[in-house]
Amino acid sequence: QVTPGGDVAVTIPAAPGTAVTLEATTDFAAWSAVGTALAGTNAAARVVDTNAVNRFPHRFYRPRP
Repeated sequence: QVTPGGDVAVTIPAAPGTAVTLEATTDFAAWSAVGTALAGTNAAARVVDTNAVNRFPHRFYRPRP
């Protein structure tokens, strides 16, 4: 989901209290951590990528436990 400010927000399903790290890549070879969030009582963790705006023509994401 793209936020009004142009950042990319990703919501990841996870058990409440579970830490989830979101990683990003442009080439599927080199992955870097975007951020880590704890899943809330709604069983979801939300991580916002503030570096995606106007920096990458495309960017792919994956969650990591």
